[in-house]
Amino acid sequence: MVSFFRCNFADMIFSGQNAFPGLWSLYRIIQSIWGLVFAGAGRGAPCVIRDLTVIRDLTGRIAAGGVVGVGVFLVLMSTAVAGLGVMAPPVDEAGEGFGVMSVAPAGLPKSFRAGETFRDCEDCPELVVIPSGVFVMGSPITERERDFEEGPQHEVRVADVFALGKYEVTVGQWQGCLSAAACAPISDRGWGDEQRPVINVSWNATQEYVRWLSEKTGQKYRLPSEAEWEYAARGGTSSARYWGADIGVDKANCHGCSEIFDGEQTTAVGSFAANPFGLHDMIGNVWEWVGDCWNDSYEGAPADGSVWTKGDCRLGVLRGGSWGYFPRSARAASRHRAEREIGLSTNGFRVLRVIDTEGSSSPP
Repeated sequence: MVSFFRCNFADMIFSGQNAFPGLWSLYRIIQSIWGLVFAGAGRGAPCVIRDLTVIRDLTGRIAAGGVVGVGVFLVLMSTAVAGLGVMAPPVDEAGEGFGVMSVAPAGLPKSFRAGETFRDCEDCPELVVIPSGVFVMGSPITERERDFEEGPQHEVRVADVFALGKYEVTVGQWQGCLSAAACAPISDRGWGDEQRPVINVSWNATQEYVRWLSEKTGQKYRLPSEAEWEYAARGGTSSARYWGADIGVDKANCHGCSEIFDGEQTTAVGSFAANPFGLHDMIGNVWEWVGDCWNDSYEGAPADGSVWTKGDCRLGVLRGGSWGYFPRSARAASRHRAEREIGLSTNGFRVLRVIDTEGSSSPP
């Protein structure tokens, strides 16, 4: 029984980690030990910590919490032993927990569990339910190849559960909107695969698609905000990429990322492994439009995850890197700007579907 104590329990309690560094250290110790014990058992450790130095200075970290810290440590461990922890995030087909940072709101319908996939119609994009949570947006100054517009880092609270496209919108899905005379034809450069992401799409054209999809399904579709996009792209991680700091080999499609697909053209969506939230191609393949106006930094950015409507709204924001760009752009914090009325072969998008937590917009 490994699911009764997960990282989101302690994250809720210690969300003020900067104010209580001793208690936060204790949580990281518990998290590490828990992950190590169950990783060895092959049962899908919820929050495995790869840096084992936290174990080596166990005594010092416990002491950092003082009397209160030791007390909280004992209470948490007692709760774990008694099996009274909160419900864990869902487990994917490989048996690995998503490791999210908070549990879903109490009012969330059971049909909208974090990690659940669904679609609103046969030719609609497949969606993944993304949990609410808190994360640090932007890149630290120590991150290799960072740009100044990726800061300052700031905490963002994504309060609402939402559903995000499991994949980028494909050529085939765009065809549905085209057939309904709601979208304009767009060139695919003759690459000819309906499972590739739609390209040469401007920000303005994405608005036509989400408007058509909303009318077709009776649900509210839109582009994700920049904060929602990065939160989903990180999937509970804090490294440059959800698989780690380095680009690796065959982790994504960019110029210099893959021995198979190396900066030549897009790949069919889902060609690479999903991130911890179950989303594919959040890094690489095509830059993805988000809803925000362009700002040169995060000074004054919303802290609630909403779309930033101030700034230079002639320019839009693109995230995630692309098949034609180098690995420095294939990072969770990487940002790019472009005129909203222009579509390029390196640009695409994925959709966000708003979820009514009161239960009036349950999946089909």
